[in-house]
Amino acid sequence: MTTCKMACLVAMTCGAIGCGRQLVGVSKPQALVDWSPTAHDPSAQITAITTSGGRTYVGFSDGDMFFQPDGAAGWASYGQGPYGGCGQSIPKGPVTAFAVTYDTTFVAYAGTPGAPGIWRSPADRPCWAQEPMKDEFLSLSVSPFSSIELIALGEGLRWVSSDLGGDWSQDAAPRSLNFAGDALAVASGISPAGAARAWLGDREGHVSFSDDVATGTSPDQISWQPVTPDPGFPNRPVVAISVVPDRPATVWITFSGVAADSLWTSDDAGQSWRNPHGGALPIAEPSGADAGEGKPVPAFAGVSAIPGTSVVVVPVLVPDASGTVTARSFWNEEGSGDWWPM
Repeated sequence: MTTCKMACLVAMTCGAIGCGRQLVGVSKPQALVDWSPTAHDPSAQITAITTSGGRTYVGFSDGDMFFQPDGAAGWASYGQGPYGGCGQSIPKGPVTAFAVTYDTTFVAYAGTPGAPGIWRSPADRPCWAQEPMKDEFLSLSVSPFSSIELIALGEGLRWVSSDLGGDWSQDAAPRSLNFAGDALAVASGISPAGAARAWLGDREGHVSFSDDVATGTSPDQISWQPVTPDPGFPNRPVVAISVVPDRPATVWITFSGVAADSLWTSDDAGQSWRNPHGGALPIAEPSGADAGEGKPVPAFAGVSAIPGTSVVVVPVLVPDASGTVTARSFWNEEGSGDWWPM
């Protein structure tokens, strides 16, 4: 990455977009303003959202978290319990993803080199305990074929747990998927016919789907089909796949880097795809040289949907020379090609 590109991305976190190019943003939609919880730090921005088990969970750029049961009027703090998170203090870096399964919430962090990046808590109250991996995590997903299997994507490393976080491995492939490639992210959605569909993205940048969720009772009964025709997906690793909970035919794919072709979406269960990258979204050409040298590089995390609205949010994660990550988030109204700062 050239000095200009890195300087521009860092400058972006202070409001400048592009190499000296200034863009005036637009006001956030009122639905987003009305819905959002208020972080303890007014400068913190929403970086991750998920809805599961009758609750919505929200994470911020400073590690703050909140949850709201369906039908409730307000938000409850989810960052610390009555005893400081059951004795452990959670990180202060950006929350990049949630995964909720078996009444347990797993949360992924980036931001603090050497700090544990995956934490877990009961889904209905904060009581946090750390998982053993120390990495900068970009995404976290639960297998559509096994609710005890999780995939966590770190900085170049894929971690898998096939026993609800009991043990994590860097080497083992996900057992439940029957996928020959290097699966990095998965999600559950629906097919054009409304049946259950699994989505998968791999290290080569391929996006595949399986409609065997209802019938695949063992891995050997699962088959995967590539998205065809190729809409122009980049040949870079898939970072995250997000399905909008109340519109499961809407899918978002995040590819590595902060490039014009990093974010893709379909609102018809994968029959057609768009690549919204306009407005104030920061863009830099991907640099294989930097990644190959092991240098920290900017990246988008997964796209999150605001429940009950047409608004989605994506954070861009910008590391400094020490690897410490800061986050700046951007919003988009689905159907638009433009993104604007939160």
